[in-house]
Amino acid sequence: MNIIHPIILTALTLTCAPAFAQEQIIPKPVEVIINEGAPIILNEKSAIILGKADKATIAQAKSLQKLLSQGTGLALPLVSANKLPENISKKNSIGIIIDNKLKDKGEEAYSLAATPEGILITAPNPKGIYYAGQSLVQMLPTAFHDSKADKKAITWQISDKPFAITDYPRFAWRALMIDEARYFFGEKAIKQIIDQMALLKMNVLHWGLTNDAGWRIEIKKYPKLTSIGSKRKDSEIGTWRSGKYSGQPHEGFYTQAQIKDIVDYAAKRNITIVPEINMPGHASAATVAYPELSLKPLKEVPATFVTNTAYDPTNEKTYKFLSDVLDEVAALFPSQILHIGGDEVRYNEQWKDQPKIEEFMKKHNIKNLGGVQMYFSNRMSDIVSKKGRRMMGWNEILGEDVNNDGGGKAEETLNPNAVIHFWKGAPALAKKAIKDGHDVINSTHTHTYLDYSYGSIPLDKAYNFEPVFDGLEPKDQAKVKGLGAQMWSEWTPTVERMHYQAFPRTVAYAEVGWTPKEKKDFPDFKKRLQNYSERMDLMGINYAKDIITSISKSDFFNTPQLGKWNKDSFGNNEPEFDATQLIKTPGEYTFTLLYDSGSEGAPIKQVTLLEDGKEIAKDAHEGFSGHEKRNIQYKIKVPTVKEGAKYSVKVKFDGKDQLDSQGTIYAEAP
Repeated sequence: MNIIHPIILTALTLTCAPAFAQEQIIPKPVEVIINEGAPIILNEKSAIILGKADKATIAQAKSLQKLLSQGTGLALPLVSANKLPENISKKNSIGIIIDNKLKDKGEEAYSLAATPEGILITAPNPKGIYYAGQSLVQMLPTAFHDSKADKKAITWQISDKPFAITDYPRFAWRALMIDEARYFFGEKAIKQIIDQMALLKMNVLHWGLTNDAGWRIEIKKYPKLTSIGSKRKDSEIGTWRSGKYSGQPHEGFYTQAQIKDIVDYAAKRNITIVPEINMPGHASAATVAYPELSLKPLKEVPATFVTNTAYDPTNEKTYKFLSDVLDEVAALFPSQILHIGGDEVRYNEQWKDQPKIEEFMKKHNIKNLGGVQMYFSNRMSDIVSKKGRRMMGWNEILGEDVNNDGGGKAEETLNPNAVIHFWKGAPALAKKAIKDGHDVINSTHTHTYLDYSYGSIPLDKAYNFEPVFDGLEPKDQAKVKGLGAQMWSEWTPTVERMHYQAFPRTVAYAEVGWTPKEKKDFPDFKKRLQNYSERMDLMGINYAKDIITSISKSDFFNTPQLGKWNKDSFGNNEPEFDATQLIKTPGEYTFTLLYDSGSEGAPIKQVTLLEDGKEIAKDAHEGFSGHEKRNIQYKIKVPTVKEGAKYSVKVKFDGKDQLDSQGTIYAEAP
């Protein structure tokens, strides 16, 4: 390729429209070079040109042909490089070559170049061809996703100028977790999510199929799991322990035929589905169906999401049951990883003072209830290994009672083959797990839980999440295989609400997982997100539109309130709020001043943090919180926290007196 005056793309401000189609791509590619020349356009003379190839490459080429043809309305026939039909123009066509040039960057790497001679995809593996195709889709007009558009009336321009892209992912594990145990969304909804993941180059769908509130997968050997366990009479609404209920029954499950179809649908999009079958906790639905498996079985599937029943770890029938279940699960899911959950075992409520547990502990010389779970986890690791798979679980399987449920710290150790899904506790736990030989996926809940409000995890916080634990030695960093974002569904009873919580933050996590850390740029991401939001509109995603442009009160669900302002907060007054219970660790704290009511908005000057009455930090910038909102988030960095000190936050509004304005100040810890 002749390169003339190459320009390496840099971030532009949000006010600028994309100069080049390549600037629209999410996740941001590793490298984009723009060259001088004429626009690159697909038309009726375009084709997919393939040289000598194996079955996998041919299959991927056919998949790309189908994808692009459906979106553009162009025929784009798959033709041989050895003999091009006369009606095909090479300069408007897409060539595909398997090439080892990027082999050291992994099987998902690709290069995508457009010159006056044509468009060329090269990749060391057919997976790279797929991802090059997703980049092509994002370069094409958004009407690609509009089934009602007049495709013939559209110029299918890929780029203003010739270009060259080199691209590969930062992490091997780029996951989105969808919890369907609490609320069942169904086949159409899950495929819609898979389509979004594919376009965003995410490669793992972590699928929550069982929990206390429902069992969602057909197990033929145990039919009562779905005939009983997939149904509940009511559902708690609002928030935890609200005492409010929907008054509506809820049920649903996937047949094995549906599971196979969805697994195949995902595989064609380079997505591995990792099923989660919860154990030993979160087992209410299963043990309602088969009461002999628990020491404290319930009579019906609970309607409240705080109920948490555990399996009986002393009963050999439990292990036989779970092994049988995983036999059928493994037959449905080719994934080398099987997720067992392992979180939130309520030891004091389920196992404490149980004679069978006490006898079991004496027999096996186990010192505490955390050790009982460790016994269970190692048994399950062995069972999973014998099925040719690898066990994964939330970090409680390490034997640390991070929820203070009465388990204590287990003296026993976990099989190092187990993958640790880190979500809670001190990062030191994850670092120790790595030292002990475990692979780790980072899903720290304060940064990746999509059920949390946009006040708790705003878009920029999601985007700036760093999966590699701070202070981890370079030789150990490769043990962090990637990240997962979790869409827990307790408070998302509809597909629309699930979409709202998950998007656009999932788009941000996709870039976290793919793009090199040094290439990330949040303002640039926000600019590209505006284009991507049009694609979500056309693909039926009910994303949080206001989050892309503004902040609203609904985003601060479950976010702590520091205090409120009112008409007495203006003039010479500077309202002060006690923050001692909030300021616990060093780091950056965010204070959001959100207007609630009144005829006037609040002009803001600064927010100051005081330690024992002395100013230690502040954020001074002009903001306005009313029906119109400008710069209403104030970030204060706390270098150290003094033991026993009293902390308070002071807000300075402008000099106007007695404004008719009321609002709430929300506080977010690091």
